[in-house]
Formats: sequence, C-alpha cells, structure tokens
Amino acid sequence: MSSTVKQEVSDLSISVPWGEIKGKAWGPEHGRPVLCLHGWADNSGTFNTLIPLLPKECRYVAVDLAGHGLSSHRPAGVLYTFPAYLADVRRIVDGLQWTKFTIIGHSMGGNIAAMFSALYPEMVDAFVLLDAYGFLPTDQKEIPKVMRQGIDEMIQYEKKTEEKKRVYTYEKAAERLFAANPSLSERSRGGSSHFGALGKI
Repeated sequence: MSSTVKQEVSDLSISVPWGEIKGKAWGPEHGRPVLCLHGWADNSGTFNTLIPLLPKECRYVAVDLAGHGLSSHRPAGVLYTFPAYLADVRRIVDGLQWTKFTIIGHSMGGNIAAMFSALYPEMVDAFVLLDAYGFLPTDQKEIPKVMRQGIDEMIQYEKKTEEKKRVYTYEKAAERLFAANPSLSERSRGGSSHFGALGKI
C-alpha cells in the first residue's frame, strides 16, 4: 500500500436538471477514480478526515447528494428515493466522464453504492461499505407498509408552511448540535463550510 500525504482539496460542481450537485475532490486529476457517498443525515464533509489517510494516487470525489450540504434540493413534491439517488450517481459519473470507478459508501451511501454496483457492474471495479447494513425490512410483506409510511410522512412535511420552519445562523446551529452531542471531539467542533450550508434544521 502506498504512503499517504496531505492532499489539496478542490471544489467541484456537476449540473443536474434541477440545479447542481456540489462536491470536493482530492488527489491527481487522472488518478484512479473513487466516488465517495455519504449517509442520510450527512454530507461530503464526512470524508474530510478519512481521505487524507488513503492512498495518494487515487482521485477521490466526495459529493453532497441532492438535498444535502451545498447541493440543490429536488423540486417541491419530488421524493428522495433510492432509484432517484441511483440516477444521480449515473449523472455524477457521466459529468466526471468516468466509465470505471470505485465507490466508498457510508450508511445510506453504502446502500446506494451496493445497488448501483448491482445495476452497473461493468462500471464499478470495487466498492467499500462503511456502516451499511442493507435494506430493511427484509420481510417483503412489510415493504408496502414502509413505503406508505414514507410517502405519508413526506406529504405531511410538505404541508408545513415556511413560517413554521426554523432557520438558524451557523453559530446557533453549531451550538444546538454540540449541546445535543456533548461527546463530539474538539476536532469535530472545528466546523466545516458544509455544516453551515445545512441552513434549515
């Protein structure tokens, strides 16, 4: 395994029909391509401390999935589903002009990685799953119930008015986060520009 060094980070943006998918890239532009997908309540910043520890010859691209971090939200009324995220991954790699790549997926990103790999095995040479436990429930009889619950919860959320949504400054949001998670390390408290982009909590 090759040595690791501190790598420069560059911002990137990929156009999608409803706006932009934002992200960050590490490593040489023509290095082995590695796509990094974050979990549900997260953004590309989840890879900030991991990627500098990985082999330096790879080109790591960590994206903010739609509705997360700095990326555009989907249009009003459009659900955030796994098939939609799979299509986003295809849009992302097309935008990057990658035809063969590795995926590192954390939590929900791991499920997306596994599903994408099953649908496009010729495009994925390897994938790494972090804290990904597969799709639940495993009992097929429960799937309609879970899908219905998800749809109903999304519709209830959409009925909330803008006035009821709470908006915090970066400082206030950070204060609330650290109060609810006192075990976060000092390094975690260092902040990230992506955290500030969460906006509405």
